[in-house]
Amino acid sequence: MLTIEPHTPDNVVVGHASGRLTHEDYEDFRGHIEQMIHQHGTVRVMLDLNDFHGWNLRSAWDDLQLGLRYPGKFDRCAILGDKSWEKLLVNLAKPFFAVKYFDRSQREAAWRWLMQPRSHGGEAGLFEAVGGVIRRNPTVSLLFVGGLAAWLLNRFVASRAGRGLRARSHF
Repeated sequence: MLTIEPHTPDNVVVGHASGRLTHEDYEDFRGHIEQMIHQHGTVRVMLDLNDFHGWNLRSAWDDLQLGLRYPGKFDRCAILGDKSWEKLLVNLAKPFFAVKYFDRSQREAAWRWLMQPRSHGGEAGLFEAVGGVIRRNPTVSLLFVGGLAAWLLNRFVASRAGRGLRARSHF
């Protein structure tokens, strides 16, 4: 289940996710995100994961589509959780947009980070610069990553097949 807090400042959407998210949960969430983007140009999201068990396949697809539909429109996303796999997933998303994981006990720190002005260059390091390119060009980046993954998989399969042939040739 995903519930949205009704009264938040400016371009902020605060959600509470529990259980396993469904397509219907994402439809409502997407509506709030789109409304903020249309009203303010960008959106900031705080998502509190409490007894969260992930997504079904369709809602995971909805999540990906939402990010691809609005590249550069998510100023910051603060994710509150209490499980190591939640933190891992947030860290995997960092190249694509400004997202940070906080333990659920750090809600105030998450709120302060969420409300900070968006930084534009200057202090950003290489990872942030690459992340900026990925955020501005998500489709090209996904194609690149997909191509790289296919190439690595192909190399792995070829090396395994080569070892198998060598192993059989000894007999």
